Amino acid sequence: MVKEYTYSPHVDFYIDMIDREHSYDMGSFHTHHKYELYYEVEGARRYFIEDSAYIVNAGNVILIGENQIHKTASLGDTASSRIVMNFSREYLDKIMDIFPEVDFFSFLSEEHNHLLSNITVKQQNHIQGLLQQLLALQEETSPESDALRKMLLATLLLELKDLCRQQDRKSVV
Repeated sequence: MVKEYTYSPHVDFYIDMIDREHSYDMGSFHTHHKYELYYEVEGARRYFIEDSAYIVNAGNVILIGENQIHKTASLGDTASSRIVMNFSREYLDKIMDIFPEVDFFSFLSEEHNHLLSNITVKQQNHIQGLLQQLLALQEETSPESDALRKMLLATLLLELKDLCRQQDRKSVV
């Protein structure tokens, strides 16, 4: 029997990086009332989303919409490193008010966008750089750091949306 639970931290933005020396399997499938972005820094993992499974290699991005059931599992007993970020739609309310014609979120829930794997090394470095900046800001509490965090997240989402479009076009050809 598979246990399921809902994970919903009381913050609108959360980012974390974990380095693991050995295998790790999540015990249960879970959901979030927020979006999730998962970036594999090093190693490889298996990622289960809804009824699909994906192999996630270093430099790949996983995109998960609100309330989509998911979990990760190891691929052997190897080291891995990842950055995971959860955020709510409300977190970017003010930015969405400034740009009401821009859709920052719907691409995150589309099944064909769950795994972004056709990313060049230059694009991977750029994505990882934005995530590192967000990690560095996580303990900052000034209004300026909050504004920078939101602008970096909005920038990252728009760039990932474009990468999804590019990957979709390549798969059609």
